[in-house]
Amino acid sequence: MERPRLHPVIESLIRERGWAGLTLMQVSGARAILEGKNVLITAPTGEGKTEAALLPLLSQLAYMGSAQPSCHNLRDAYEGVDK
Repeated sequence: MERPRLHPVIESLIRERGWAGLTLMQVSGARAILEGKNVLITAPTGEGKTEAALLPLLSQLAYMGSAQPSCHNLRDAYEGVDK
């Protein structure tokens, strides 16, 4: 399954975090969310449900604000996650 198109800042953060890639559940969930579908994701703890929901949201926010200087703050805000 083809990965959803995410904002370059989000793609960069995924690589910097050392993620090998998105799981099938994350790809299919993120794709459905980006298509505006209602989504219910069920999976065991630690399978990436939160990322499946938040990556497309953060990506859309980055695209909406990419013409504004505040978009660069997305990276700064995300840097605090996982620490």
